[in-house]
Amino acid sequence: MRRLTWLPVCAALAIVLAGCSIFYPKHITDVGESADYPLFAAGFERWQIISHAPGARDVSIFYNLCQVAGDEEIEVLALLRTKRITRPQDSAKAVFEAEKAAWLKLQPNAERLNEETVTLSKKGKEYTALKASYLGTGGGSFCFGPRRYFEWPVPRYIELIVWRHEDRILTLHSAATPENRDIASAQNLELLDAVNWTVLPF
Repeated sequence: MRRLTWLPVCAALAIVLAGCSIFYPKHITDVGESADYPLFAAGFERWQIISHAPGARDVSIFYNLCQVAGDEEIEVLALLRTKRITRPQDSAKAVFEAEKAAWLKLQPNAERLNEETVTLSKKGKEYTALKASYLGTGGGSFCFGPRRYFEWPVPRYIELIVWRHEDRILTLHSAATPENRDIASAQNLELLDAVNWTVLPF
């Protein structure tokens, strides 16, 4: 099972992107089954929830999909992050560019595959989201802050989706093997349809 190898990269990325104080990030352990963020949604299992700041200003929800199809194991990691806007310049477009830059800092030789807009629907409202996809080359070690390293030995398909809901910016980071990128892309949208990201998980 690759799960223990894969999951630290999303957790570490969430920490390095969000920043932290002496008391944060904090694992939220008292959220059980939820109609808004189910333990199981669209084939994914909710792995953990991390708060990066007081008052749920910045929260990451981790989902993992692991399926067996014949002799092949399909795994898709998804990190859904909801962050309250604190500066006027923090538009979805600005966050999109910053998130892309963060990924490329981790994988400077990543191949850019595509950028497009996608439409998300929730509670009868449509949202225009920005989407980018990359192929990480692998074969390197990445630093996620002092003495925090993660080995990325093989290529990964990376997907990023960014959109705004009211006073919050939401992002979805996803990773899968390159051969499963079509599956990952479809499953990511199914996950966003299955969870209610218009509210906070706690």
